[in-house]
Amino acid sequence: MTGSMTKGIAIGCFLLAATIAGGCSSGNTSLGGGQSACASLNWRAPTPDAVACPGAPGCSCGSGQVCCVKLVNNRASSGSCTDLTACKGPALQCDGPEDCPSGQVCCLVGTTGGGSSCMNPTDCFGAQDVPFCRADSDCDTLYHCTPAEQGSYLDGIAGSCQL
Repeated sequence: MTGSMTKGIAIGCFLLAATIAGGCSSGNTSLGGGQSACASLNWRAPTPDAVACPGAPGCSCGSGQVCCVKLVNNRASSGSCTDLTACKGPALQCDGPEDCPSGQVCCLVGTTGGGSSCMNPTDCFGAQDVPFCRADSDCDTLYHCTPAEQGSYLDGIAGSCQL
């Protein structure tokens, strides 16, 4: 990954800052899923061929589907599994590096509601993009893999690279 990431702390907030998260995490390392329906998932455990989706049956969407996030007052309230073309809100196409081809990262695209998709690492480190991760080794050497904020949409089930 590139060593030239230059995000401010406010931009480094996790997952659609005003939409899905609610703030930046401070190093919580718990492994339990924060959403009661998603208690079997945790932010360190890969979900190959699936995307975490609080609100969907089983809390995940299978291969070929995205987690279409419903927004209420600019915050994620629930998700459902659908085809990408049918999703009218932010579409989570991946939730960690295990969902992407080798050499790509799962990137939260735009902290104001763009969803997530696989892309080249150098394309994910703009001012409004945040890579998802499962371990510090998934991040640039300046960043650490940090779980989603407690109480956020992906609480305990996804992590992102943060300062």
